[in-house]
Amino acid sequence: MNKLIKASVLAVIVSFGGANAFAADSGPTVSDAHELIGDLIGRGLLSPDGQTGGEHAIYSYYAGSGCTSNARYVRKDGSDETSLRIEWSAISSAVKHDGTVGIAESIFGAVSYTDAENGTRQINYGKFYTVDENTRKRLEKAFNLLIRSCNKGSKFD
Repeated sequence: MNKLIKASVLAVIVSFGGANAFAADSGPTVSDAHELIGDLIGRGLLSPDGQTGGEHAIYSYYAGSGCTSNARYVRKDGSDETSLRIEWSAISSAVKHDGTVGIAESIFGAVSYTDAENGTRQINYGKFYTVDENTRKRLEKAFNLLIRSCNKGSKFD
């Protein structure tokens, strides 16, 4: 009788594509987090200046890979273009606050801005303004996934 049950279970596993068919979803990845940020920027749902929909400035570019994000935003009148670089491994947390998702508790220089007027400025914070609470929640989760993934020193962290 036990052989019949084992054979039936094996047949079910094989018919569903093997043992991996029963594996739990591993959850979002670093690539997924970068994809979300890029999508939000591409759809105009993030603003660098606190104006919903980017009244004064809009993001024009985003590329993220591994533990680094690069973005660019421009003033709507075309007068200024600013590049933004974020090193996620130097950041400790991301928090939602007053319509923003902010990068906090980071090492100085984790966030850098470059523009023609001021050159490169290294700072230890950054704010990303969003259009609604759902977007803020999703962005905070993506930021925290990047922070956790990039701050792992070993598989024992």
